[in-house]
Amino acid sequence: MEFEEIPSRWRDRQIPKLIVQPLLENAYQHGLEDRDGPGFIRVGFIENEQFLTIIVEDNGDLTDEQLAKINGLLAKKQSPGENAGLYNVKRRIQLYFGEEGVMVAGRSLSGGLRIELRLPTDKQGGE
Repeated sequence: MEFEEIPSRWRDRQIPKLIVQPLLENAYQHGLEDRDGPGFIRVGFIENEQFLTIIVEDNGDLTDEQLAKINGLLAKKQSPGENAGLYNVKRRIQLYFGEEGVMVAGRSLSGGLRIELRLPTDKQGGE
């Protein structure tokens, strides 16, 4: 597990509760739990003038079908029955930051899942 230091400008900012924990849990359960070789989970941050991007990625064995399913889930407007954890993180971000709060899924450089949470720097949120 690698967890980068939170950028100083964001250390005292309030963000929605439970937005990173479900991503870490999913990375372990779905990406690493049944993996034969060594696994890793990384949490990183990219900051610019408009956004703080929180990145959670792993080196699990992610298929194209699994990634398509995750992206389909994130595109939904209503809560699905299964995999509600990812959807709930997306909704929490949107409720707090509005439409500028974004969650994107893709493939990490190591072949696993990469989730990016983009939080606007100019909004304090309103949960």
